[in-house]
Amino acid sequence: MTGSAGLKASRRFGNRLHSGGCLAALAALLLALPMLPRAVLAQEGLVDLMVALQTFTHKFQLALDHDNAALAAFYLHEMEEVTEEIEGVAEYDGHPVGELTGAMLGPSLERLAEALHSEAGVAAANRELDGLIGACNSCHVATAHGYIVIARNDANPYLQRFEPTAR
Repeated sequence: MTGSAGLKASRRFGNRLHSGGCLAALAALLLALPMLPRAVLAQEGLVDLMVALQTFTHKFQLALDHDNAALAAFYLHEMEEVTEEIEGVAEYDGHPVGELTGAMLGPSLERLAEALHSEAGVAAANRELDGLIGACNSCHVATAHGYIVIARNDANPYLQRFEPTAR
């Protein structure tokens, strides 16, 4: 084939071959997962969980900054869910991350929830958030990852508004 018809056919069949190659590679990866050492899988999962916790904590802070108690409560719940998953990680780089998370972050999350649901609400939760962030940083130090420092950030990088919506 020559000209535009040949180019169209080449693209059509080339895309099929490319897609098939990607599917084959994905299938090989999925078959190899059970052979990966459990520690490698736990470490990869922990990083994802920590990123999720950091994202939800940042969104929680932005909701507080905009006096949006309902949205803050939503993100607090997500933070609690992720924390429970982190508590299930037995070890990371030789450190009992799950146990430390429960001991260090658990009480801070409880105080944060109590503050948010108190009469002082958003203002009280805003004060308690610093304690939660401090617990994160203390855990990082305890696990020889003190170079990971969590801090408040007022910037909103999300495609989301944090102001309460009018009802």
